Amino acid sequence: MADKTPPDNPITETIKKAEKPKLKGIDGGKAKETLQDSNPNDVIEWKSKSGDYQIINGAFNQIRPTRDGTAKIKLCNFTCEITEEITYEDDLNDKAFFRISGKRQDGLPLPTVDVILTKFNMGNWITEAWGSRAIVYSGVTKRENIRVFILVYSTRNRDIPRQHVYGMTGWKNIDGAWFYLTGSGAIGENGLDTGVQVDLGGGHMAKYSLPEPPTPEQLKVDSAALDDLFNICPNRPEIGAVMLAAVTRAVLGECQLTDFAIFIQGQTGWGKSSCAAIASAFFGSFDTRSLPANFSDSDSDMEAKGHQIKDGVYVIDDFKPATNAVEATKLYQSQ
Repeated sequence: MADKTPPDNPITETIKKAEKPKLKGIDGGKAKETLQDSNPNDVIEWKSKSGDYQIINGAFNQIRPTRDGTAKIKLCNFTCEITEEITYEDDLNDKAFFRISGKRQDGLPLPTVDVILTKFNMGNWITEAWGSRAIVYSGVTKRENIRVFILVYSTRNRDIPRQHVYGMTGWKNIDGAWFYLTGSGAIGENGLDTGVQVDLGGGHMAKYSLPEPPTPEQLKVDSAALDDLFNICPNRPEIGAVMLAAVTRAVLGECQLTDFAIFIQGQTGWGKSSCAAIASAFFGSFDTRSLPANFSDSDSDMEAKGHQIKDGVYVIDDFKPATNAVEATKLYQSQ
């Protein structure tokens, strides 16, 4: 019988014997920018539970699976972590931000910065905060991976500490209880709570700070200051009465809106600033040279400070209309 087996096809035999091609980079090896071979001298300082992220030689690295095992992708030349999550409340521009500290891979400390949460999520805060000292390497997903890495690394041992900071004075209902906010904390029915943080900014605004409420014995002595204010102008008792009323009325702003101001008028050297400083001193360590605001401040600055000082005496000093008619008009309009 004749053999009907078809002859071998040389093309088919060649394909069967061929090995599966290996993926190569453009230089014949692995792509250098994204897939880096492990170095025996690498120091792995920390790695996530999932193993996706590692700190190697003082920098953030992402670990990706490959056909031959894993490969590391260097994300940047630094490490950093969130030390605090802070909510800032002033009833005008409430905001939340992360306080972040970092270190470059060569050991250079990077300054602690406050990063608004929206900027943190976008990932463009690093260059704004640390300039050329901190480098994020090129790659579509590197910023997103750095964002996730920071969150994972910052919560490796515990939740990130959180704090609430108030940016104004005055009455505030906190967890169902009323407190009077001041630079030193919050005054409630049990006295001064220094655990409540109030930040009014720098300069003379930081002088708004009240001590622990006085004891009954101290109150008898302190009440003499009220008498001194009332008799500040013996020949014009109405002036002292108005100033005393301003002090006592200011703290009632939560109950009844304060929609008026007091204007002290007089010639230079008559003690206008001194009179206003005495009233201000009931709310902090003020004197004639450290009043909170001045008419030379910008309109927006004066308005912002006035918003911060809720339920307190707020003084804008040194109203001096310019001799130039245009400048004088602007100053009158800013009142």
